[in-house]
Amino acid sequence: MSKKLVFLFIVTLLLGYTWGALSITHNIFPKPQLREILALVTETPAQEKHNDEWQTQVNLHQQSKHDATIAIVGDSISHRGDWVDLLDRSDVDNRGINGDTSTLILQRIDSVYKKHYAVYLLMFGINDFFREASVDDVFTNYQSIISKLTHNNAKVIVQSTLYCAPEKAPFGCHDINIKIAKLNQKLQQLNMANVSYIDINAVLSPSGTLNTEFTNDGIHLNLTGYEKWAEFINQTMLKRHN
Repeated sequence: MSKKLVFLFIVTLLLGYTWGALSITHNIFPKPQLREILALVTETPAQEKHNDEWQTQVNLHQQSKHDATIAIVGDSISHRGDWVDLLDRSDVDNRGINGDTSTLILQRIDSVYKKHYAVYLLMFGINDFFREASVDDVFTNYQSIISKLTHNNAKVIVQSTLYCAPEKAPFGCHDINIKIAKLNQKLQQLNMANVSYIDINAVLSPSGTLNTEFTNDGIHLNLTGYEKWAEFINQTMLKRHN
């Protein structure tokens, strides 16, 4: 290899190292753009499915004849749980949809409300933040959703939005967790009739990030995580509404 090529190789390495260091210390890495790419690669955004898969799920929920008193409302984290088995009761409907945001849940909340459940358990928000939504916007959507669900004196259990695990999750988890913490603080301070708040992060993310024991990808839960979540629900809130 010629001296010129060796020199160019060394310069390239130095430039790459310098760019990496600057991107971290000065926060100049293009996180918003990369998060959009991540959303496309890891999970098709619900916005893209609104006219087919998303609407199909909403229609299936509306057409269900299952006689349930409890609805689990959320995104893929809720959707992936087998809640009848996890909560050991047959009167539960899973109303989570993959990729859902608070905006999309608000759009479909009538289809959930019309079933007149006695208890709603809500947990969502992380997808909003991966799409650069503000904490205030997500909180406003929560308030609108809760207002709709409590019209018939139903009980709404707001669960803290689950943190992600930076050790396993894609880039941006640290910033996402900051937003989640701010949202949870607002949710905890909700002062609305028939609404209660439980902190599932107390058992799943006791250190402020999702415990890696409970996740394989840093965002979604494994079976151990779901069992821990369900146990917490049964021990805290559902027994009050039986």
